[in-house]
Amino acid sequence: VTCAEWVAASGLVVSASADKTAMLFDVAAGATKPLRTLLGHDAPLTSVSAAHTGAIILTASKDCTARLWDIRASTTHGAQHVFQGHSNTVGVAVLAPDGGCAITGSDDATVKVWDLRAPR
Repeated sequence: VTCAEWVAASGLVVSASADKTAMLFDVAAGATKPLRTLLGHDAPLTSVSAAHTGAIILTASKDCTARLWDIRASTTHGAQHVFQGHSNTVGVAVLAPDGGCAITGSDDATVKVWDLRAPR
C-alpha cells in the first residue's frame, strides 16, 4: 500500500498499491478483505483521492495517467475516465472539494488541472 484515504461518510477506506490496484475496504464493519478492487493501471499506483460525495475516486500511477472511478458502478475493470498528458510518473492526484476538478502533479515537472464536468 502506497497511500490510503477515507471515503467521506461511508465508513470506507480506499488504498492505492504498488500492485497496480486500488482497493475499497469497509473499515466501519471491521472488514480486512477488500469489498472491491479497481483494475486498469499499467504500473504501480502512487496516489489516491476520494471525493467528498464519497462516490468518486481518483488514482495516479507510474503509468503517467490518472484515472477517475465511480465506485457506484458495477464494474471493477476500467475507469470512468483516463487522464493522459503527463510524460512521467503522476505522483499526486487530488480531487477538489466541490468535485468539479482534479489536480495532478508529475515527475515531468508539471501540474495539470482537469475539468471533471467535461473530461478530455
